[in-house]
Amino acid sequence: MIRSAAESQLEAPVRELPPYRVRDFPSTTSAYHGVISEVISRIVTAVTTSSGLILNTMDALESGELASLRRDLGVPVFDIGPLHKLSPAASSSLLLQDRGCLEWLDAQAPASVLYVSFGSLASMSASSWWKPPGA
Repeated sequence: MIRSAAESQLEAPVRELPPYRVRDFPSTTSAYHGVISEVISRIVTAVTTSSGLILNTMDALESGELASLRRDLGVPVFDIGPLHKLSPAASSSLLLQDRGCLEWLDAQAPASVLYVSFGSLASMSASSWWKPPGA
């Protein structure tokens, strides 16, 4: 399989954030590239100069990634998740939860349903959330 130069760049590792590749991050327009780069740079600096990193995950789910972070960041990494089990009523979602599937799910035989999550990354344009004063 022959890849274009652009496709090959998407597979490039992000040196400052192993094990991430370029394709693991949301794409932006060139107008926001400098801002996004600065934000990521500040995050990396903050983490690598901190006393440690606390993540809402658990070793059983992401052992390889946690091992890489512990090896590469040079600060202690604490996996303390899943935090939603401590406060199930709390939500940081921008959307109302659809609980319509729960009755159906409860009616299924044990171990007969496969759950696949496609993530929770949401993308909004600045005009969708930014309202200038007086608007």
